[in-house]
Amino acid sequence: IKQEHKRLQADEDVMHNQELHRRILATWKETNPELLASLQREGMADALAYVLQQRMWTEQDELMAAGLPVTDAREQAERNNLMLDPSAAA
Repeated sequence: IKQEHKRLQADEDVMHNQELHRRILATWKETNPELLASLQREGMADALAYVLQQRMWTEQDELMAAGLPVTDAREQAERNNLMLDPSAAA
């Protein structure tokens, strides 16, 4: 994750949504505080949120290219990548 994070940060074409980043961390804090605390102790929380967001955007683009409407593609990509579902975190 750390290597992927560094690579993505160095890529000038990568756009990162800070508000979504904050939302990811806030959701992890609410739904799985133990996981977030562990990630923070390891210095991985921000890097993981960053990488997962970029993976989400990539998957969304792929799903839209396959014909899924943008809203469905976004929803599916978020569900598959951002660890936002409380039941998936348990």
